[in-house]
Amino acid sequence: MATLQKKKTNGKYYWYLVESVRVNGKPRPRVLAYLGKAEDILEKLQGNKPISSKSYEYGTVAVIDHFIKKFNIVNLFDKRIVNNRKCIPRRNGLTLGETMACLVSQRALSPGSKMAFSDWSKKTYLPMLYDFDYKKISSSHFWDMMDYVQDVHLQQIEEELVKDIVGKFNLNLDLLLYDYTNFFTFIDTSNEKNSIARRGKNKQKRNDLRQFSLALLVNRECRIPLFSDIYSGNTADAKEFGFTIDKISERLQILSKSIEDMTIVFDKGSNSKENFNNIKEMHYVASFSVSHNKELKNVPFAKFNNIIIKKAEKVGEEDAKLLCYGPITKKIWGTKRTVVMYKSEPLYEGQLLGLHNDLAKFKTEVLKLKKSAVRGTYKKKGKDALWTYELLEMKIEGLINKQFVRDVVDFNIKNISKNKFKITYTVNHNKMNILKERVLGKRILITSRDQWEKEKIIDAYHGQSDVERVFKQLKNPFHNAVRPQYHWTDQKIKVHTFCSILSVTLSNIIEKTARENGFNMTINEIYNRLSEVRKVKYLYPGKRKNKYDIRNELENIENKKTQKLFDLLISA
Repeated sequence: MATLQKKKTNGKYYWYLVESVRVNGKPRPRVLAYLGKAEDILEKLQGNKPISSKSYEYGTVAVIDHFIKKFNIVNLFDKRIVNNRKCIPRRNGLTLGETMACLVSQRALSPGSKMAFSDWSKKTYLPMLYDFDYKKISSSHFWDMMDYVQDVHLQQIEEELVKDIVGKFNLNLDLLLYDYTNFFTFIDTSNEKNSIARRGKNKQKRNDLRQFSLALLVNRECRIPLFSDIYSGNTADAKEFGFTIDKISERLQILSKSIEDMTIVFDKGSNSKENFNNIKEMHYVASFSVSHNKELKNVPFAKFNNIIIKKAEKVGEEDAKLLCYGPITKKIWGTKRTVVMYKSEPLYEGQLLGLHNDLAKFKTEVLKLKKSAVRGTYKKKGKDALWTYELLEMKIEGLINKQFVRDVVDFNIKNISKNKFKITYTVNHNKMNILKERVLGKRILITSRDQWEKEKIIDAYHGQSDVERVFKQLKNPFHNAVRPQYHWTDQKIKVHTFCSILSVTLSNIIEKTARENGFNMTINEIYNRLSEVRKVKYLYPGKRKNKYDIRNELENIENKKTQKLFDLLISA
């Protein structure tokens, strides 16, 4: 038979429903239910129900807030940046650091404009976490607060944050990956106030728009950004690398005393004689343009040997079988360097397809040119102009000025009468076969790691795909994206992009924590799971007239895996 029993804790009585059972022949109490305090029991008996309730997305914002607090990101901003009165900037109940934390949360979970922040945040538990009125947080709130943040602050905050992350997670810094990307903008051409948004070769094929660029250094273990630099969209990669290599060395010396044990991996876009000479303290593995060394370019694949790159330690990846040549020692740019070459099948297929596409475009354009040359005239500013041999030759040179097209196309221009010409061309299949047998798909790697085996050198270079994954995160429209970014000044573009980098950093730490505890999930899958965790705000009638009691309670999480994931991350 069940009975009511009370227990005194910290001077207060709590009631339990208990029954007596026999264990090994002896009576023992067994708690059937916890009933709470006397007033709780009375409330249940009276059937006290909430007047209203509202559910908020809780799991995602709570986990990100947990890691923001773990690395003290709010204080990293607030302790450095003050207003004209030497106080921490505060607006609408939020300090500068709290404003940046909210912005990081938005970039991580629902990248949108500053104007859209209010509508997004009201559906989440974020206003309760930071105690602000979402109706007051407009785009001008963010603009005003971002004005306080300068380049020097971003460098200091990034440095201290990365140092903290490396220390707390004991990150492996043996292999570091460096690369570049860019982001197009809709900044008007006539806007002269912006110096970093410039036209250049855009990776998303928007060469018609101004762009700014981002250089990023990450570790291979979990893709944590260790160094970033936002710079002009028309600056060549090799020039940017020359600017940042000393800054990278300074950052790494702060993170670790054994910088000579580190290896930096970068692509051929960073190549120059000066850049290689400036890499003094750390080792490197870099790709090298095939066209820069004719001797290496002409080594046929028939001389390559089969090797296997072990990928077994990486989840979801299979061992890679490659054709490889080397390692050999070769004098490049005046210095003897270790060289390894291999054939990349994806690169081979891509280059061969690109060659066929370029040849098809060449044939279309040269057909039009042939007809015009036979006619002897072409249109220039709406009027007929006469062809010359030199002009036709220059025109055809422009048409074949594509990767590998020049290597396989032979052409001839014959004068048939005054200002009239006959153009003939052939695709040289012997040259095409030489390209297939020696050049297409060839990767040349140079390294200062003279003692490394070729398999290790190639596997290190394959790590470049990890920094590419970070760039994909920064362009993922659902999580961590830089765009949309409706900013027109250098300073605000840098602060905005820095917040996206922070969101990627936290996202990759969350993914690392989950994977190390048995959750083999991407960050997108993790956020989707956490979005199932919701908190409900209940409004109950108070004990006094016109007074109400507010209670926030977690909704019951039906999926046990989601419950375990949330419990893990919120306490990590």
